[in-house]
Amino acid sequence: MGGLEAVLSTLQPEQYSLVTAEPSSSLVVQGHAGTGKTIIATHRAAWLIDSARGTPLKDVLLVGPTDAWEEHIASAVADLHPGEGNVTITSIQRTIMDLLEMDVVRRDDARAIDPIAPPKGAELTIAELVGAYKLSSRRGGSLRVAYDAVLTLQADRASTRANDFYVWRSTLPRTYDTARSRPALWPLLAYIKVLIDPPRRHAHIIVDEAQDLSLLEWQTLTHLNSGAWTLVGDMNQRHSPRTFKKWKDLYKGLPSTRWAEHVINNGFRTTQSISDFAASLLPITQRRRGASPLGDGTPPLVISVAERKRTMEFLAVEECQRLAAAHPEGTVAVITPALEGVAAAAKLAGWKADGRHSYATAEGRRFQLLVPEEARGLEFDAVVVMEPAAFRASSGTNGRLYTSLTRANLELVVIHDKPLPAALARAARKLRSVPDGGPTSSGEARWE
Repeated sequence: MGGLEAVLSTLQPEQYSLVTAEPSSSLVVQGHAGTGKTIIATHRAAWLIDSARGTPLKDVLLVGPTDAWEEHIASAVADLHPGEGNVTITSIQRTIMDLLEMDVVRRDDARAIDPIAPPKGAELTIAELVGAYKLSSRRGGSLRVAYDAVLTLQADRASTRANDFYVWRSTLPRTYDTARSRPALWPLLAYIKVLIDPPRRHAHIIVDEAQDLSLLEWQTLTHLNSGAWTLVGDMNQRHSPRTFKKWKDLYKGLPSTRWAEHVINNGFRTTQSISDFAASLLPITQRRRGASPLGDGTPPLVISVAERKRTMEFLAVEECQRLAAAHPEGTVAVITPALEGVAAAAKLAGWKADGRHSYATAEGRRFQLLVPEEARGLEFDAVVVMEPAAFRASSGTNGRLYTSLTRANLELVVIHDKPLPAALARAARKLRSVPDGGPTSSGEARWE
């Protein structure tokens, strides 16, 4: 056995069966953090185009949540030595920005969810209005003029769906240039773009972190796909209350003849103590986990700024120094909605910027500094999460916080000044402190 088959043989049996699932049917893989969803996505992309499979696909699109994910995944897919077909790796931001022909600087802007989400069925009314515009103009036309048509034309038939659309439409900017300046409206513009100018289609699309795409982002991807889908993600990690809450609600709006939904519960990369601590944020019915092969591991360390009497940013940098020394061959990250303070504290402590996301010391110690959106789909040996209360305030759900807590494989540090969210506080009260800071047999959290 050689080539890709040898690589696939290293997967867990459940992972292998999902990677090699029938490519003509669409697949949804729901799994909590650490169950290997990204491994499934990358290996499936390579398997779908592998010439040894007999009927390889020629072109697969692998879509992830961020540019940071894209950079991380590209090398992993390259190491799988795929066959003659092509795997195009991109982020949802890059997909939209490329359709809108925006440059790299604009592409790096933070992705934003429309503060007033389009109503159910808005995609159908938009398609109807763009179709009417194309018919009247007898050509595809420009995106600028098509946007104006969506703002002004009326649907042929009055309906509740259309009325809800008109209410939403009234909130949109009245000029194309203003709409183009707002990241929250780029998915709408990208959807109009594919309606007036059909793009090249791919034989199969795989979407990682699929729970976070909006209605119009899904509709845009639909026009890029000529085959089946593979969607991997975790509905418990939704970063916005405006995205789909159930897989069925999501995929029933996508064209496919057959769908199979598979749930995986066995974790492979995160210690039991970290997984259990993060899972306290979830509904009781969603907390079931298979035992981690890494064991209990080092319990999470929770640091109170008031007790330490130092700034949160200083404490974060101090913990990075400790964690980088403890994991000299590993990776360390700080995840926070507010980057500037940590960056300033790192520079004062002698760390130097080393690329867009990284800071390093002269001794070679290193950490990455990320906002929650950028951390999606990534993993690190050790993670510092700052001010959990701020995560829900910026999103309205626990998804961002849960995702951030579960980016750690081996060590997790939580630093807080404001009271912890109720779910984490309740979990903490059940755990005794560990004075020496060492691991415990039952995986309690450490508190300072």
